[in-house]
Amino acid sequence: MWKNYESIYIVLKVAEVCNLDCPYCYFFYGGDESFQRRPKYISGQTLADVGSFVSQGIGECGTNHVSISFHGGEPLMLGKKRFVEMCDTLHRHISPLARLTLSMQTNGTLIDSEWIDIISAYEIGIGVSLDGPAHINDRMRINKNGKGSHAAIVEGIRLLGMARNRGLIRGFAVNCVITPDSNAKEVFHHFVDELGVKVFDLAPPIMDWGNYDAKQVQFVTKFYEELLELWIARNDPCLRIGAFSGMLTALLTDGGAEAYSRARSHSMPTFTIRSDGSLCPDDALSPKSEAYRNTGLGVQNNTLKEFLQADFWREIHVAYVLPRGDCETCKWAGLCGGGLAEHRFAPGEGFARKSTYCDTRMAVCNGLYDYVQSILPVDSVERRIQASNQRQFSRRAA
Repeated sequence: MWKNYESIYIVLKVAEVCNLDCPYCYFFYGGDESFQRRPKYISGQTLADVGSFVSQGIGECGTNHVSISFHGGEPLMLGKKRFVEMCDTLHRHISPLARLTLSMQTNGTLIDSEWIDIISAYEIGIGVSLDGPAHINDRMRINKNGKGSHAAIVEGIRLLGMARNRGLIRGFAVNCVITPDSNAKEVFHHFVDELGVKVFDLAPPIMDWGNYDAKQVQFVTKFYEELLELWIARNDPCLRIGAFSGMLTALLTDGGAEAYSRARSHSMPTFTIRSDGSLCPDDALSPKSEAYRNTGLGVQNNTLKEFLQADFWREIHVAYVLPRGDCETCKWAGLCGGGLAEHRFAPGEGFARKSTYCDTRMAVCNGLYDYVQSILPVDSVERRIQASNQRQFSRRAA
């Protein structure tokens, strides 16, 4: 049965090429090599087709908010002139019909004062990838010659911080991939005390039930526990860590934030448009199945309604709601939400299992609970936990 979607979230692959060569990159090294058959950069004609596709879809879906996140590869490799033309094209097609929000995930190495002006002019939300101080970051985040990227990224963050302080941009967030060299204390001190980062998030190593590693889970769990202790001890309401902040809000306030997860629920579909206009589900899921990365659908020949009615969405929908089994009896089901879709995948089974990082997520919930019950009446905290559980199970039944 067809339903309307008030909001849609689009990952737009504007550059399927990158100036870095990170060995853990899910896009280039995750098993999906379709980027080799697609244009390195999105064309002006494809952008116009994207604009027409979305504007038609707004009417079909009853949508009033479109969020587009520019991804790559590295989106800034598109170049400033073409980047501005892209923003103008999207606004021309979409803004008269719905609110358009633009964001971008970048490695930060190409940011300069002119890019700051563009980011400011189009009010683009920015996420920058950095894995910690140089001796951690430069083991994995390397350029084509094998040299570290830390110095260039930090310069980009410095410029973004100055622009934030001057009110030119809304701010920025840092995304940190946890690597075997990661150290919670060093990462926290570098981000918060040395770089003045106010918002950051964590990305554990890519792992599903096809490559589960218990020792890796133990390492990641310890990292999260140590970082959570540092964050709580800092007691700074302006410092937000994505893996913790949403769940803490849900424990502290009635009707608080939903479970922390990048995966949107079925009420806000998330999908990817590749550089040739091909349509795929959530970008992180493409390496999991040929059916997800090569759907046979595209903005040139299909409507948004046709795409969102494709058969594979029935399987993917399972990834966006609580799995059955262990999660049904877990006290933290509502706060956790079942984890990210890419961590729940099992070859031949889809997304029916719990997260491979279940232990990590339980440790965070326990740590947050211990903190909150030390400052609030236990009965009010328990009531909020139950309310969050009810919301999650109701979503699964919808």
